[in-house]
Amino acid sequence: MGNGSRLEVHYYLTDDLHTMDALVRNRCEADFLAAVAYIAESLGARVHFEATVPTEGGFRDFWQVAFDKDNRAMSVNALVALLTLLINQAVATWNAPPRPNPELERQQIEINHLTAKHMRLENERSELEIKKLERDLAKTETPAPLASSPDVSERTVVPKIPDQTSASRERPKGNADENQPLGLQMDPKVNKRRSNFYKQLVTYERVTAVGFRWLPENGPPSTERIVPRSDFNGYLLQTDVLPPETFDAVVEIVSPVITQGDMLWKGRWNGQTISFAMDDKAFKAEVIYKKMAFQHGDSIRCELETERKLDEGGNAKVTAYRVLTVYEKMAGGEVQETPQGRRRRHEARYADSQADMFRDAV
Repeated sequence: MGNGSRLEVHYYLTDDLHTMDALVRNRCEADFLAAVAYIAESLGARVHFEATVPTEGGFRDFWQVAFDKDNRAMSVNALVALLTLLINQAVATWNAPPRPNPELERQQIEINHLTAKHMRLENERSELEIKKLERDLAKTETPAPLASSPDVSERTVVPKIPDQTSASRERPKGNADENQPLGLQMDPKVNKRRSNFYKQLVTYERVTAVGFRWLPENGPPSTERIVPRSDFNGYLLQTDVLPPETFDAVVEIVSPVITQGDMLWKGRWNGQTISFAMDDKAFKAEVIYKKMAFQHGDSIRCELETERKLDEGGNAKVTAYRVLTVYEKMAGGEVQETPQGRRRRHEARYADSQADMFRDAV
């Protein structure tokens, strides 16, 4: 969709300057646009940006914004209105503190519904076009040859259009439950990109504030949302480290450590080779003192913990694995329960019996 609607980021500069460091600007641009695109996609639409000429007044960046798909199923005015809703919501989410916000989440749900409706219209239009194309092709097919006609192999065969109905009904990326709050203002990908953005500006003292607004082609511009320099630090993440996750896992042992020290074991879990620390001291001692041996294909059932942190794009990446407790060792179809495993089983049985007693009492 070609249009003149634009998204603006306005850098307010000291001493009425109109230039800024190119690397700072480019890094800020990359993080801001990536976050806006992610928010829009989470709301059900994919958009792309085209850079236009920056202007003075501090330093002002502009991008034309358009949907990735052809959108002839809707009028230009309807498309601009939907795009305005999406981008204004993206800017509001970008500027929102990373905490629950019922009003913002209500708006996110409403826009998600509108986007889904738009995509359904687009899918219906696509199906109608496919059916029309199939009818047109059927009319132009060469009739069957007479006995005196040339060899049938010389006929031009019109290929059949593959059935695209199922593909055209694919839902846009979004929530499985359209009424489930998105909470995008708390999304790690948004928070990390925003932290990167302001981290660049905190160390670049020429910028005194930064503003964001949407300039629709046919309509009044939105109110500029200005963030003063004094608020920049409030958007920085204090740490990239995420809370650890634990799993009841079966790990195939590739290389156990049979000596004292903090060397990492190697194993296979979830289809990948991992290196992990063995934090179950009792099990580790049995291996070191040769009370427990491993052969090819042996596995352990254990409580596996993953340490994680955010990468530059806000994606959670595992940085370390550790086995907290080993419950069973499995070798050649035989299962050997560890004392730790027996203790867990007895504790679970006791907890179940207490729950049954409580239900009976009620």
